[in-house]
Amino acid sequence: MRSLEGDGLLTRSVTPSVPVRVDYELTPLGQNLMPLIAAIKSWGESHMTEVNVARATYDEVSAGASVGVIGRQVSAGWPGTSAVHPL
Repeated sequence: MRSLEGDGLLTRSVTPSVPVRVDYELTPLGQNLMPLIAAIKSWGESHMTEVNVARATYDEVSAGASVGVIGRQVSAGWPGTSAVHPL
């Protein structure tokens, strides 16, 4: 949130109380992003099935990737793209 504040996308207001209250509000620059965020949300909602299938496929490939005799797998991807690094 602090980096968004630094980028000028939102403001942060602290109200001294117990517990401390912190409120955030979009600046005009941040509000200008709302159509883009709405479009990304809409795309995600309409493609969620495809994303879930891709995640499941990736997880299956990653779980089935072999590890060399010496070393450990640090990055698994599609067949033929996994990397094995020495311990």
